[in-house]
Amino acid sequence: MRFSIVIPTKNRPKELRKIFASLLIQSKLPEQIIIIDQSSQDKIIKNELKTVLKNKKVEFNYLCNDKIKGLVEAKFYSLNYCKYEIISFFDDDIVLQPDYLEKVDFAFENNPKIVGANGIILNMPKKNFLQRLFFKITHKGIFSDNRYEVVNSINKNNLEPHLVNTLSGGLSSWRKDVFKEVSFDIKNHFHSYEDKEFSIRINKKFPNGMYIIPDAKLKHFHSEINRKAVFKLTKMNVFEIIVIYKKNREISYFGLDLMLLLFSLMAKVFLRSILNFNIGEIKSFILGFKDGFNYKIKADGR
Repeated sequence: MRFSIVIPTKNRPKELRKIFASLLIQSKLPEQIIIIDQSSQDKIIKNELKTVLKNKKVEFNYLCNDKIKGLVEAKFYSLNYCKYEIISFFDDDIVLQPDYLEKVDFAFENNPKIVGANGIILNMPKKNFLQRLFFKITHKGIFSDNRYEVVNSINKNNLEPHLVNTLSGGLSSWRKDVFKEVSFDIKNHFHSYEDKEFSIRINKKFPNGMYIIPDAKLKHFHSEINRKAVFKLTKMNVFEIIVIYKKNREISYFGLDLMLLLFSLMAKVFLRSILNFNIGEIKSFILGFKDGFNYKIKADGR
């Protein structure tokens, strides 16, 4: 199958060079690479990457647009340019193993039931038993997320695609036709929880369509550049969780899943505030709760 690769980026040329290099040594080259660059002028490396790509038969679209605000809008914008059957979205701080696209291609080609897929993150941080238990207990109903559990269960004797209920947006591959039915919500201000919000709508339209491909592997280095400060992140997370509930209350457990997740976040915020002798994060939690509670869902956010 043929691939359109989309890489949203902002002010991270060093990381962009690394993922670009990993794409160019793939055993199966993509047919198209699209960069959505929201960088300042001094961080744009369009000409450099065009030169590197000169002898490759890969269509290249480097789209500079600093009016695009955020990751979700960048993905939505890219859909106007994607030409091929599989669209893969990658964060710019990812490095692919050389056979990554070949493995994804094989999985999609041989499993028509797959509408979207992630590979395996080789350097994913390990969680201890208590962390895994706490996550499982506090993420129920519409917030259920079994990615870590499924990845942990994979062994060398079973490399078939594994069904999951959520995909990581920053390393996701999709059949292009999916976006005729489900697109990115650019109206309701998602960021941290954009992958969960999108996965919920995919599950509604394409039940049992998202999978982990065990032999497609990559590393995710989580660059600190452009990361939100902890206070802003807390406010944003609380707001987004409430908005997800408002969009999906008909499949919620009578709001119990929302209350459980908010309570767990509140407990963590209070603990960190006590340890750091700073109530700033508590204020951020309250502001996020207030904004989310008062927010009116934009009906045209698909």
